[in-house]
Formats: sequence, structure tokens, C-alpha cells
Amino acid sequence: MKKIAIYLFALIILSCNNSDDNTPDCSTVDCAVVGLFIKVIESNSGENFIENHAITTEDITVTSNENEAISFSVYGDSSTQYKHTIATSFFSSEDLIIDIENLESIRVSYDRIEPKTNQCCDFGDIENVEVTSNQNFEFDEDLNILTIFI
Repeated sequence: MKKIAIYLFALIILSCNNSDDNTPDCSTVDCAVVGLFIKVIESNSGENFIENHAITTEDITVTSNENEAISFSVYGDSSTQYKHTIATSFFSSEDLIIDIENLESIRVSYDRIEPKTNQCCDFGDIENVEVTSNQNFEFDEDLNILTIFI
């Protein structure tokens, strides 16, 4: 019984975190991916080009203004508001050039905002989104969804 008490006491002492920097332990937190999400919509019908498979992953390239490839993914049949979007991490670059086969290049520029807290999953945000294209667009600041109308 005495050995069990000593073992429990040692376990409690060893599991205490005496950190003075007030940063949370994020090692067990699974954060959602943060990024810029792009929808490509036909302006007359409202049809999503990714949803109807008119645009596929093979039709898309995303590069920085230094012509470096930026990784991206296409969200397909998910049940979220990001369904049928091109997703990029906004940590990759502050300027993205999106080339979609048979369309003109779309340049997206933005400013990154530093995290406001030291909490888990606060990676910052983006603001001052500008699109250089002849296409009309809308930007949802809450969801970081850029909708481009073609």
C-alpha cells in the first residue's frame, strides 16, 4: 500500500506543468486547416465548375509570384461550406497566381495578420484581399472563401 501511495505521489508531481510563459499545451489539439478557399462559379447559371467536373485538379496550378509551386487541394463532396473549393494554405505566400486551363490567370494578393492570442489553433488571418483579374469576385472574410465569377 505504501508503494502505491509513493507511486501515485510521484505520478502527480511528474505530471505537473510549472510553465510561466502562459502558453497552452497544444500537443493533443488537432487544429483545422487554415487557408484561402476559392470557388469558381459560372456567373449566369451559378453553377460551380468544380462540382460539375468542368475543372479538375489536373486543370489547376497555383504558384507564388516567384513562380514557385504552391500546394493545394480540391475539396470534393464534403458536407462543409468549403464543398467544391480550391484550398491553399495562406502561409505559403502572400501572392498566389491561380491558373485554370482555358481561363486567364487570376492573381490573389493579401496581407497576413499575426495571431491575436497564444491559444492553440490561432494561426492568424488574412485581410486586404485583392484579385487581379477581369472576373467579378466576392470575398467572405469570415470563412476566407473567395468566389470568382466567370
